[in-house]
Amino acid sequence: MEQVQEWLKKNGFEEYCERFLENRIDSKALMALIERGTELLIPIIGDRMKFIEAKESFSKDMSNNVVINVEENVEDDPQDGVDIGEGTSVNTEPVAAQNKGDDLNTSA
Repeated sequence: MEQVQEWLKKNGFEEYCERFLENRIDSKALMALIERGTELLIPIIGDRMKFIEAKESFSKDMSNNVVINVEENVEDDPQDGVDIGEGTSVNTEPVAAQNKGDDLNTSA
């Protein structure tokens, strides 16, 4: 929720920080926030319109962060895999490269 609080302050919505805290609005909830919820959190129409516009850029930034984090995980994995938690990884190496050296000739 700290990230949302910082974002609210940075974008001029500091007076609404307490409401967002009371309603447990974290970054995931902020991205999912619909118009009715926004009306309840920000009752002043002008502020709400500015908030909606700023929220769109927040959502884009969050989406970009997810893409960057996934790309970093792929680059950091020497096995060409992606770590999906608890010591598990998914091999992202192309199938052709995985089969390199395998004998595909099935005739006897």
